[in-house]
Amino acid sequence: MKTYRVHLIRHGRESAQGVIRYIGQTDLPLTAKGRQELIAMVEEEPFPTVDAVYCSPLLRCRQTADILYPEHIPVVEQGLTECHFGEFEDKTPEELKDDPRYAQWLSGGTPPGGESGERFFKRSVVAFAKIVEEAMKNGQTEIAVVCHGGSIMSILAQCGIPERTPSDWICAPGHGYTMLITPGVWMRGYKAEVIAKF
Repeated sequence: MKTYRVHLIRHGRESAQGVIRYIGQTDLPLTAKGRQELIAMVEEEPFPTVDAVYCSPLLRCRQTADILYPEHIPVVEQGLTECHFGEFEDKTPEELKDDPRYAQWLSGGTPPGGESGERFFKRSVVAFAKIVEEAMKNGQTEIAVVCHGGSIMSILAQCGIPERTPSDWICAPGHGYTMLITPGVWMRGYKAEVIAKF
């Protein structure tokens, strides 16, 4: 039976190193350092050869896809967009620490004016399933999906084998995971084996 490999890749750095900030749907470009890091990664060890590239519509993902896979025109998938943090967008934990709504959000609530974790998880998996279905239909056995750290954590926490929590699937900018998709297993419950971290 034919199998499929999906490489989930986090976009390059879009904010100053060492600054923790909730950047969701703010459409920031890659920083100069972020570009340089990606170029160095490609020069050191080329990324997997793929049949197709999919990415989030946000600029940092499209720029990352262009650097890693210049020979491909990425297919933009709206559902891969990062979580919408509402009023907490572009804020740091330090700036929010005294806001009681922040504590509620960290305990499983929804950021004011933003997107619930449940909704974000659901749309991330729906988008990923659509990509997998399209790859199978087109016979594309190797694909890259360039998206966000939150999207990768959401997808792997729900679809990845072994089963782990979202925080177990954190990856650095320009890095990610490879999933091996076996159609029979996938069709029975949207599950796939995570076979590598890079």
